Amino acid sequence: MKRFGQLGCSGFVVSDKDGCFVSRKTKAYLQFGNAAFSDVEELLYKHFGIWPSSNESSGESREEDVLSPNWNLPSVGIKSMDDEHEKCEHVLALLLKMPNVETLTKTLEVLTEHFQHEEELMRASGFGSPGELFSPYANHVDDHERILDLGYAELTKLSRKADPSREAFQGLTCAHTQEDGKPSS
Repeated sequence: MKRFGQLGCSGFVVSDKDGCFVSRKTKAYLQFGNAAFSDVEELLYKHFGIWPSSNESSGESREEDVLSPNWNLPSVGIKSMDDEHEKCEHVLALLLKMPNVETLTKTLEVLTEHFQHEEELMRASGFGSPGELFSPYANHVDDHERILDLGYAELTKLSRKADPSREAFQGLTCAHTQEDGKPSS
């Protein structure tokens, strides 16, 4: 079945055309994986009669493969962030090619540094209402923490086994690119 495209890592708030909440928060992709897509699809069908259509017959695909070597993270319009994103893309690509303790450790160092800088810029600019109960900033920080938790869990596993598989790193690589329905910073 064709999916609706990218799903926000922390889920979605869904309202009807009158602004009434249908769902205050759908299942989070980083916690539920593909079950999060099913959750949104069932909700859209139940409340709006919408079901994802298939584009296979047209040969057109709405989904981007973030693991493809041809995929590039779009600019966020802040040079320092764009530069950091390029560095993150580089270490993540290297990790997929050479999944080992050394490359995972380097990847986690680069991601940690980037996430800290990004969160600092977000707080300084007031992005996402830091400190408020319903805060896009807080959700973004939670996503950073989940990504790093995934990475450190894999690092622990790697320390115990000699030959990790490429698949072990795909969740870490994809996790941060699918936030809020678009590639994330």
